[in-house]
Amino acid sequence: MDSIGNESKIYDKIKEGFNKGLFELALEGWNQTDYTNSSEQLQVKSLEMANDKLFSIFGVKTNIFIPPEGEFNNDTVKAMDLNNFRILSAAKWVENIFDEGKNIFKSNDIKKIYNNRTLKNEIYHIPETNSFTTYQNDTWIKNSINSIIGNVTENLNRYGYSVISLHPQDFVKFVNNSFVNIVDENEIKKLSDLIGILIAKNITITSFSNISDLPIQIPPLPTSKSCPAPNFKSKNDVNSIRVPYPIAIEGLDPKHCSIVQIYNNYGKYLYKKSLDYHVSPSILAAALYAESRGSGFGPDGKMTIRFESCDFYRLWGKDHKKEFDSYFYCSKGPAENFDDKYRNSSGEQFKSYHGDHNREWKVFQIALGINQNAALNSISMGIGQIMGFNHDKIGYNSVDQMFNNMSNSIKYQLDGFFSAITHINSQTNVSCLNLLKENNYIGFANCYNASGQDELYGSNIKEAITMYKELTHERPYGG
Repeated sequence: MDSIGNESKIYDKIKEGFNKGLFELALEGWNQTDYTNSSEQLQVKSLEMANDKLFSIFGVKTNIFIPPEGEFNNDTVKAMDLNNFRILSAAKWVENIFDEGKNIFKSNDIKKIYNNRTLKNEIYHIPETNSFTTYQNDTWIKNSINSIIGNVTENLNRYGYSVISLHPQDFVKFVNNSFVNIVDENEIKKLSDLIGILIAKNITITSFSNISDLPIQIPPLPTSKSCPAPNFKSKNDVNSIRVPYPIAIEGLDPKHCSIVQIYNNYGKYLYKKSLDYHVSPSILAAALYAESRGSGFGPDGKMTIRFESCDFYRLWGKDHKKEFDSYFYCSKGPAENFDDKYRNSSGEQFKSYHGDHNREWKVFQIALGINQNAALNSISMGIGQIMGFNHDKIGYNSVDQMFNNMSNSIKYQLDGFFSAITHINSQTNVSCLNLLKENNYIGFANCYNASGQDELYGSNIKEAITMYKELTHERPYGG
């Protein structure tokens, strides 16, 4: 990693492949040197610096170490453990020298997972078993496809996997005992043919993490000033629902940015629910887009809310009109653009607050100080903007329980949204989800919101479905 400079074109191409899940990242250390010639302390520092640089470039650290020259010793294993590396892919012949190959991991022997422990932690020894080319007697020898396939078959039977090493120089021309900067098209074709034969033999091309059953490397969720990621109470909250390989956000306009962030942050969970409900994930994503643009929390970490003055009037204000009028103004609906207002005291001018996260919370806190239960029932909460007075319809015994859960978890907010759209209306015997399945987006808007803006809401859903399908086409959790 020390010799790697600012090669933006190379970095961008690697990021593209990594973000698509085509491969995972590994390290050969800080310098291209035989690690067995260094002390444990130097090896620890080398791996630490290499992983820090990897993180600075790609936003992720690796737990895979491929030692230069293919060699390692006990100090290498200790240095790996201290830096949280868990996969060692050295040369097979070195493993045989190290301990007669006793630590080589066998994926078809599950007991090996528990027996394969070094220094009380699991270091998975998954060695290189074959190579595209072999360096022998000071020259590079090109291995034939037949010999590679034979080796793969042998190691699959023995270990349950085969590791084929490839190097950039394998695919450039070798002239007068030196590599030249010309692509060798014959070797590119040979690799393509090799992959084709492996697929034809039903041999899966996979990753070290999948072989060892360790957690896969996940790229960080992209964010920028022009396309910020949604805010969360806790980053751990989103790990189980986000997609592993997010879509890049560069150059997106605000609408497409919101759609991409919905996919990146919630796409895996939306896909799972779409299978449960027998709908396209784009429909569920579009409904979230129409409700909140996919935002469940504000930049201050507080849940996204909308305080409905008219509902507070209905639940409390009609019996306390003078006090209500001192702080709140209930909009007359479409004629006033649903523009509710508030003030801090009767001596101030009323001011609008919808669309301003801080003001929504300000007016909500005024209402909380007057009547907590009515105030909680008068807000729509989170990513699905579900009214507090609907708490029983989504499985809560009280509005307080709904508020507390949704204030602390985007997962609770999403589950509330799914419960809301699948709730069966006792009068019509139909759920809002049924209307989505029928592509009746205006009907869904009336069912879910009853806000008087059904046509605009329905149009937003229809547009969002198209955008989501286009942006997530051929993605693992798209559609």
